[in-house]
Amino acid sequence: MPEVSLSSFGRRIIQVARSGSARLGRDPLLWIALAAVLGILAIDSVPARPWPLAGALIAVLVLTSKWPRAIPLLVATGLAFAWLHAANVEQIGDFPSIEKLSQGDKIPAKAIGTVLRAPAEPEDGDTRISGSLTLRLESLELEGNRHLVRHAVRVRLDPLPPSGDSGPIRYGDRIRLSGTLERLAAARNPGAFDPRRFFYRSISALVELRSGPGDRFEHLQSDVGNPLRHFAEDTRKQLADAICYDLDDSPQAIAILNAMALGAREQTPDDLEDLFRLSGSLHIFAVSGMHVGIFAAIVWALLSLLRLPRRLVVLLVIPIVLFYAVITGLRPSACRAAIMACTILLGLVAERQPRLLNSLGLAALVLLAIDTQQIFLPGFQLSFAVLVAIAILANPIRLALLHVFAIDPLIPLALVPRWRRRLDSAWAAVAGLLAMSLAAWIGSAPLVIWHFHLLTPIAIVSNLVMVPLAAVILSVACLSLLLSACQLAPVALLANNANWLLIKCLTLAATAFAAVPGGHLSFAPGDDFKKAETPALSTLLVLDTADSGAAQIITAAGSSNSTSRPRSKKITWLIDTGSASAFAHAVEPALRAHAVNELDGLLLTHGDLRHIGGTPLALERFTPERWLQSSLPNRSPVRRSIDETSSRLKSPAETVTATQIFLLDENTKLRVLFPPLDYPVQSSADDQAVVLRLESGPWSVLLMSDAGFTTERWLLDHCPAADLRSAVIVKGQNRGDASASADFLRVVDPLAIVATNVSFPTGEAIDESWRRDIDRRGIALFDQSQTGAVEIRLGERELRIDATVNAHTFRSRSR
Repeated sequence: MPEVSLSSFGRRIIQVARSGSARLGRDPLLWIALAAVLGILAIDSVPARPWPLAGALIAVLVLTSKWPRAIPLLVATGLAFAWLHAANVEQIGDFPSIEKLSQGDKIPAKAIGTVLRAPAEPEDGDTRISGSLTLRLESLELEGNRHLVRHAVRVRLDPLPPSGDSGPIRYGDRIRLSGTLERLAAARNPGAFDPRRFFYRSISALVELRSGPGDRFEHLQSDVGNPLRHFAEDTRKQLADAICYDLDDSPQAIAILNAMALGAREQTPDDLEDLFRLSGSLHIFAVSGMHVGIFAAIVWALLSLLRLPRRLVVLLVIPIVLFYAVITGLRPSACRAAIMACTILLGLVAERQPRLLNSLGLAALVLLAIDTQQIFLPGFQLSFAVLVAIAILANPIRLALLHVFAIDPLIPLALVPRWRRRLDSAWAAVAGLLAMSLAAWIGSAPLVIWHFHLLTPIAIVSNLVMVPLAAVILSVACLSLLLSACQLAPVALLANNANWLLIKCLTLAATAFAAVPGGHLSFAPGDDFKKAETPALSTLLVLDTADSGAAQIITAAGSSNSTSRPRSKKITWLIDTGSASAFAHAVEPALRAHAVNELDGLLLTHGDLRHIGGTPLALERFTPERWLQSSLPNRSPVRRSIDETSSRLKSPAETVTATQIFLLDENTKLRVLFPPLDYPVQSSADDQAVVLRLESGPWSVLLMSDAGFTTERWLLDHCPAADLRSAVIVKGQNRGDASASADFLRVVDPLAIVATNVSFPTGEAIDESWRRDIDRRGIALFDQSQTGAVEIRLGERELRIDATVNAHTFRSRSR
């Protein structure tokens, strides 16, 4: 009897759902999906336990069964997905010893689990390369206690273990390893990649297991994972070998082809991705509706050649499309496109015309039911935002564009010249592409600004060229696969080489569009608003490059008396660029996050590669109005590249010497204290680093770079004490000499010190006796190994210093 009641209640709920959805208009699934999204966002903002939500959901379902309206249905949907998300979050947070790990503790651990995502394979003969993988845990031993868990963790292997009898690490391998368990690191610089947030949202991981040379690694079993996934992984490797055959001498072409056709972006160089990002066409790397649509069209055409019935063709195309989504890694964009394609194809079978927005809502509901965390990933958000914008805006924009050159409808068509009709046909095609591109840009622009601090108006034009070119590349790749399957290797080789040429054209187009002035702009909405409560005359951001290098961004408020070009109110100088890697991963994201498109000044302190290696990129991407370097010789390995870039851009360097003063605005100036013009060349680059004093209002900050005892002694002997006295010292570590000596600190009399601290290279770590001396003097120390980037705000009456990683803050009134 209870079973009958439960069945009757279920049928009643289905009837109510149909009745409620009928009241939501022509796209009920879109509104239901929106309710699901709002439910997830609400419960993520205000966390709650799952069981109260379950109770509320049951109550609303009972109400809905009595009152079949749209609003109760939407509320029930929101509660259902809120409950799913709350249960998911609670399960993630139920990790052993998470309280200790969240406090910064590092715990030795032994783990057994199955590999969900394998590391990139090392190059031949390279046994020391590090790598990372995703592990689904089975058991975890912490502090002598064994826990049975099903959490995902990120594993860092340094080095990767040598390939044994089972070969390199692959998906589905069951392994045992030891290492140190710690909380995933947060972003150490503004605008930089945030591992803690990304891996929590993408794989529901809170912690990372670091396994080093002394730790244990053992392969227990192979092929433990999903058999379909294994087949897909093997198939993807075979497909990659086929479409990249004879392209071994062009790794860039291989990387682009694998990313575009198979969604494998792991081997794509960062500088190449940056190029496509700045041209507004990075989306062609993500397997999306365009890729799935082209693939489905090609399969449809091939099956149609066999003269099969239309319904049979549809039933064959659907599983092939779904398998393509599996091969490409089940990424949200691929899954969304596959679900929508299947919905459209099933509509053809049922002889019904599916609606794009309704299909989009269905895809969102399916994906969020599988994993509610996907709503927080940029790829998921961009994928759906672009499709919604295209569905709503593309056709009105197309009609508006057609109206521009429309023939008067009162004129008989027979009187219209043939050339005009052909011109109208061509314009109709262009208008369709332009409408799609403009609608997609409108849909994606707010999210690109929010996540990447970048606005790319050039994307409206670049996609008109690059999307059709990408479609041709995908079509040729499919042709290559078909020829390879038919044992026509010589012809397949021709197709691959044709793709090589097409990819070169695509890369050249991306380079050209990325270089268009004003084509991409840094954009940080709300940044000035957030800082309005504590206005500053100037700000110094000391970045954490994590390699003992350095880079500082000075931002002055600007004024009418400023000599800077009138493009922006703020005046921005960059002191050193960090290494090339540090510039790409720390400095450039920080500049973008602060809406910097062009630098007013770039100053290089000395020839250490870790301080100036990113200079060519800085000169190209941020075109400083003036850039300066020390008057002393620079023997850095990157010197030649800097000179070539400077010559090509027709931007010669200026030299700086002691006593020079650079006026940033009426309240802020940068004074050069060292080196003098006649200073003898030193054997160490650190001993001839430029020393600067930033003066803003009543405050001064001494920028010491990597200067050591020799430089400090010269400053004490040649500079008045008033020119050295500063509220803050920003310093690196002199590899061969002590720095910030007792005599120097007594004269400078700082309130706080910001210092780099790394364990490698040897000698560039903070000396513990020096740390204790700083503590005895009552000086606030910002150790960047613990604080990450440090922001120093110089106001009219207040000095404020804030760390990025922890809550370390220092404040002082004018002294």
